[in-house]
Amino acid sequence: MTGKIRFLLPALSLAALAVPATAAATAPPAQAACPAAIVIGLHGVDEPADSARSATIAATFSDFAVDASAFGHGSATSGNYILDPFTYPVVPRGDFTSAAGLKHLSATLDSTVISLATQVVDLKAACPSAAIELAGYSLGAWIIHMALQSTSLWADIRAAEYYGDPCWYNPSGGYIGLARFDGSDGTRVGCSAEGVYPYPDQPPSFQVQSLCIGRDPVCGQGLNPSMSPAKVIARFRLAENCTARDHCTHLDYAGSAAAEGARFLEGEAFGNAG
Repeated sequence: MTGKIRFLLPALSLAALAVPATAAATAPPAQAACPAAIVIGLHGVDEPADSARSATIAATFSDFAVDASAFGHGSATSGNYILDPFTYPVVPRGDFTSAAGLKHLSATLDSTVISLATQVVDLKAACPSAAIELAGYSLGAWIIHMALQSTSLWADIRAAEYYGDPCWYNPSGGYIGLARFDGSDGTRVGCSAEGVYPYPDQPPSFQVQSLCIGRDPVCGQGLNPSMSPAKVIARFRLAENCTARDHCTHLDYAGSAAAEGARFLEGEAFGNAG
């Protein structure tokens, strides 16, 4: 099984489509009301705790609904699928720049990974036939990587989509995400080994797609992957200073990337993947 890793050219303008989520799962549904698919979305750094307010996750959900309708798989109110914006604490960018911040970040990651894994297990137990899919933007992608280190979750997942993944690795050019700067073997801080990316390991029972827009400082496509101290510092500064004013492409996933991610997730959920 081969996962998809794709880098995208920067968009001409920044997309910021904050479309409200159309439906959300607040508890495992009753068996009689089980949907065919449940998509769980996770927000990024500096975004609100409610992932429905993440531009990338909101756009993915909106585009998923459009695709589902086009393929005859129901509407947002039909009950045939649930779009579930996962809620977890805000992680400010400043958490990456101090010892106290890193401690807070670590605690948030640990608790969120447990919460996400618990939700997946509970949903699958309540609705064994449902296709459970994960979509993570930035920090959300990193959290999914950590959760999927538990092989016990693999049978519960139909597909995963990553946007601007800090664990990104592209063998063509050796481009790496920020999380991989922690160790040259590429296996630390929640990332899979480079040889199996974007999967947690081989052979998985689910499909994965990862999208990285060119010169995104978080996933790093097109940026120097050197481990020299000067290059590492420069890379982290790019991410720390990522703003719309500077046309930082890490903020540009709510457009064509989200549309591609939604198309992938909808196709895997309902069996019309191309």
